[in-house]
Amino acid sequence: MKKCCFISCSDAGSSNLIYYWYLNNKKIYNFFFNLSGPAKKIFNKKNTKVSKKIDFIITGTGKNNKKYIKKILFGKKNNIKTISFVDHYTNYYARFFYNKSLILPDEIWTFDKASFALAKKIYNGTRVLKKKNYYLDFIKKNYLKINKGKKLKKNDNLKILFLLEPLKISYKIQNLICFKIINFLKKYKKKIKLTFRLHPSEKNNLIMNSISQKLSNNQNISIFRDKGNNIIKSLYSADVIIGGQTYALVLSLKLKKKIYTFLPLRNYPFNLPFKGINKI
Repeated sequence: MKKCCFISCSDAGSSNLIYYWYLNNKKIYNFFFNLSGPAKKIFNKKNTKVSKKIDFIITGTGKNNKKYIKKILFGKKNNIKTISFVDHYTNYYARFFYNKSLILPDEIWTFDKASFALAKKIYNGTRVLKKKNYYLDFIKKNYLKINKGKKLKKNDNLKILFLLEPLKISYKIQNLICFKIINFLKKYKKKIKLTFRLHPSEKNNLIMNSISQKLSNNQNISIFRDKGNNIIKSLYSADVIIGGQTYALVLSLKLKKKIYTFLPLRNYPFNLPFKGINKI
């Protein structure tokens, strides 16, 4: 008899990792889903009522939405094994801090050597496992397909992709980021096609709006907004990729792109543990 797994996630980062893990394990287990936020779009599934005994719970994690903590507490109360995916390299302690307490699952799953080492150090006493990153495999495989099937049109425009992410920052820091980005763009002597791509959890972004406004009269920079669902195509078509420390920068690094970050800034460190990401 197949074991039953209950998946609960919301944030895009961990939802992508869990979704591609699910695709590679859907024949092994029975699944029930409790999805919200970007996870609904990623899984393209409706929430399901639990009709069988649950053997284990898998949750995503995140900085803002802490609904998964309640699933961990439910598992502990009902003697159900709990597992949480950690999808990044920041806020490891804060992810499981809830109502002034540290609420840890039975197991924490990571997706590469760097996240595994960090989790082992921080979650001392909790079982930490390194799982295969099926999401990265999917990105690489489909990137190669696009790379073989299409040839980029060569023109004089430099295509720069700005990968945005939700940041709780002051107006002063926002202006500092805009100043750094605009100065960075000015170093290029050719015409630029600057494309903003919002984080899945965002509908708007103050940095995007501010830079767009400041560059509205610049004849050498054309500004666009990427509304496509396929991040692979966005990464493929870009000559240069910039951002803060979104996981999409790590994907870009694996695809051997030219990458820049506007971090660190005052009280905002740069935590991605990889070489090859240049500082603006």
